[in-house]
This record gives sequence, C-alpha cells and structure tokens, in this order.
Amino acid sequence: MVLNPPAEKKPEVLQGTTLQQAFDDFVAVRKKLKARTLCDYQRIMKTVFADWQNKAMLKINKDMVAKRHSKIGAEHGEAHANLSMRFLRALFNFAIAQYEDGNGHSILRENPVIML
Repeated sequence: MVLNPPAEKKPEVLQGTTLQQAFDDFVAVRKKLKARTLCDYQRIMKTVFADWQNKAMLKINKDMVAKRHSKIGAEHGEAHANLSMRFLRALFNFAIAQYEDGNGHSILRENPVIML
C-alpha cells in the first residue's frame, strides 16, 4: 500500500498548508531523494526559508519571492539564491499537483516562483 499524505487531508485543511507541511509531504512522497539532496533541501528550509516555514503557501506571493531572491543573492551570492528558488519552485509545483479542493482543482492557482 502506497501512502499519499496530501491525498489523505481534507480540502479545508489544505487551504492552510504551510511551507513546512508541504516540505514534509514532499519528502514523504519523494522517497528516492538522494541523501545529499535531502540534506541540501533541509538546510535551505532551515536557513533561507526559516521565517516562512509556518506561513501558509497561499500567502506567499511573487513579490515576496522576488524580494527574498534579491536578499539571498546580496547576502550569499547569486548561485545560492538561484538554488534556493529552484527548490521553492519545485515545492510549489509539488503542492499544485497534490493539494486539491473538493472539486479536484488545485488549491494553489499558480507558482509564485517565476524564472528569476
């Protein structure tokens, strides 16, 4: 039996899904992540997105993402900023595909992580 954590949640609960909850579901579903990749993702969550972990994904917008990208780039370099945004984009793509309302529509309408 394959567990699908996002599918087991009710649509009302999914509306408030935080970045950390999505990450936990992402890791639970993506069981074949290499140890190094998982370590990198965990580090990004704990450092770059520490203050967003308890923020509902529906509350994260393009402007916030663009500002965070600029901040990371200024503090840690463009490569680290781009890596962090690729991770965040993947997490949002996962959420868009996994979290649906009662009618089968994604609770997230678009990915706020545009190509920067």
